[in-house]
Amino acid sequence: MALSAVAEKQAIIDLMQKTTVEVTPGGAAKVDNFANILRPGCTVYVTFLPGSDFADTVKTVRRLKDEGFNPVPHFAARSIPSAQFLEQNLASLQAETGVTEGLLIGGGVTNPVGEFSSSMEVLETGLFEKYGMQKMGLAGHPEG
Repeated sequence: MALSAVAEKQAIIDLMQKTTVEVTPGGAAKVDNFANILRPGCTVYVTFLPGSDFADTVKTVRRLKDEGFNPVPHFAARSIPSAQFLEQNLASLQAETGVTEGLLIGGGVTNPVGEFSSSMEVLETGLFEKYGMQKMGLAGHPEG
């Protein structure tokens, strides 16, 4: 049974109410105002790509929060060089943004740049709890 034009439009609106998006810090820098393209309160995942500076992720998270969105920073386990690096960046993230949600992924590199080869090893540090992270999403891939 085909939907009427009004019902179809409402179905799309209803679906979009629960969507999330992902942005890189570089991509975010090209957007003048996220309010022009995203609904208020939208969850926006902010990447931490191999070779990037986590300070750029923090800056993007702060901007999105200031603009009324729910930013969720990525933590890429195999791109974290040390527990000290993670702790320093979590402290900075909390001081500047106060976010309480993150996404922990293995990351885009095959060989770890530091002491963590898996998300589980990063979780076991207890640093997310120490720095007020109340909700952590995990991404898993069957290939590892």
